[in-house]
Amino acid sequence: MDQLATSSSKEKRILEALRENPQLLDCVYELAEISRNKIDDLEFADDAEEATVDAIQKTGKAVLEGWFEKKRDQVTEVWRSKRECREHEKKNFSGKHH
Repeated sequence: MDQLATSSSKEKRILEALRENPQLLDCVYELAEISRNKIDDLEFADDAEEATVDAIQKTGKAVLEGWFEKKRDQVTEVWRSKRECREHEKKNFSGKHH
């Protein structure tokens, strides 16, 4: 696979992830702004470091919240599925031993 195709595939996956999580999009945008435009606004290295660390912390929080929500939904779905199976078994149980 050539470099352009690999880059395009990565870009598509990144864009999909950002569309799924607007909070993550905001964080990535903030990091991009720090690296591109805010350089003039940040006079000292400490200011740039603080802005970057803050943005990375927000990004980490957004990623973990998104992970938690997906995991919660998966667990809930498994629980519902098991519950439905048990309810179905109870309804069909005739009380006779085979």
